Amino acid sequence: LIGLFEQLESVNDFVNDVMPLTKDMFDATLEKMDELEKKGVFKLLKEGEGMADKALMAYTSGDLEAPEKISLFRLLRELNQPEVKRTLYVLFSVLKTLGSQPTNQSIKNKGVKP
Repeated sequence: LIGLFEQLESVNDFVNDVMPLTKDMFDATLEKMDELEKKGVFKLLKEGEGMADKALMAYTSGDLEAPEKISLFRLLRELNQPEVKRTLYVLFSVLKTLGSQPTNQSIKNKGVKP
């Protein structure tokens, strides 16, 4: 019985020691999540999830087979569709944002031009 009380006291001491650490980690996590929320990261992820769901619903397993031969003129005609234009705009906006980020120093050191 005394051993049980000693173990209980040890657990209590452990909890008292760990609580300040977990509180600091929890506070730091909340601050980072708040920062990401203000930047719009979560909104972007939610929209990306919706776009992925729509893309999956649009295709059946048969649609994922090898496409027929497509001529250059047909491809150009497809580029004129509003859905394709919107998708390309979003894609190029993302690429532009990624390209405007500062380059990695290790890439500069290897002589790779951005």
